[in-house]
Amino acid sequence: MTTETILPMIALLETDHKLTTIDLRENKIATDGARALAEMLKLNRTLTTIDLSDNGLSANGAKALAEMLKVNTTLTTIGLNWNKIATDGAKALAEVLKVNTTLTTIHGRRNEISDDGTKALAEMLKVNRTLTTIDLSDNGLSADGAKALAEMLKVNTTLTTIGLNWNKIATDGVKALAEVLKVNKTLTTIGLNWNKIATDRAKALAEMLKVNRTLTTIDLRRNEVSDDGAKALAEMLKVNRTLTMIDLRDNIISDDGAKALAEMLKVQ
Repeated sequence: MTTETILPMIALLETDHKLTTIDLRENKIATDGARALAEMLKLNRTLTTIDLSDNGLSANGAKALAEMLKVNTTLTTIGLNWNKIATDGAKALAEVLKVNTTLTTIHGRRNEISDDGTKALAEMLKVNRTLTTIDLSDNGLSADGAKALAEMLKVNTTLTTIGLNWNKIATDGVKALAEVLKVNKTLTTIGLNWNKIATDRAKALAEMLKVNRTLTTIDLRRNEVSDDGAKALAEMLKVNRTLTMIDLRDNIISDDGAKALAEMLKVQ
């Protein structure tokens, strides 16, 4: 589906009063198509979910959607994965989400947002009281971006799920997140896979999880966690009573780490 072929559908959606969800992933809507959709969504009052992932929207497409979100009062979920909205697109969305009060979920995986875009979104999340889920996986975040999100989590009281997979948040970023999650009381799910967390950062997360009472799910796949990291996590799980899922697939845990985890399970 291209910009040209989507126009008749958009015309129908301007007057449709039944459709609540539309999935337009993996098309070729591009910037002009995004602009046309944004104009429709200024008028539509029934759609609550739209997925525009992998459509080549670019920063300008994201800006058009941001303008729409100033007036749309029904959308609750928007999928924008794989669209190269970049830093400028993220900043435009961040500005409008300071005032939008209906969007609860935004999927922004693999968009080249970088640390600057992440910092803008973090500032937005300090004042936004509606968003509960945001996925910023595979966006080139470093420790600086993670630190900005950690500062946000000190004051945000609505976010329950955050995806930070496939980034490069490094030692300082993980430690900053670990420290804030000792006091944050709303986040229940965090994705940290493919971040080269390794043993030292795994130990910092384990210390945090000894006192955190809200996280139920943590994804630590492919993080070079060794036996020592696994042992630290096993000790944590002896006292933590909140976690229900911890994903340790594709790490470098051998028999010793597995035995520590097995011993932990005996006391659960």
